[in-house]
Amino acid sequence: VKFEGVDAEIGNEAFRNCNILTGINLSGVKSIGEMAFNYCKSIEKVKIYSSTTEIGKKESSQLCPADVTTH
Repeated sequence: VKFEGVDAEIGNEAFRNCNILTGINLSGVKSIGEMAFNYCKSIEKVKIYSSTTEIGKKESSQLCPADVTTH
């Protein structure tokens, strides 16, 4: 999933339990709701940029066994 070039907000549980995602590029995302990507077991890489200023509670605790990088 790529949100590049937009000022997006990802809602609570938006992609929860979605097992077809393999990577997430959050370069255009302003905020991520609670549990938005929880239990997405197929995610391998997540890129979070400085434009993301809010990350919901419990998001990082059950995100996935992914390689998370910040830019």
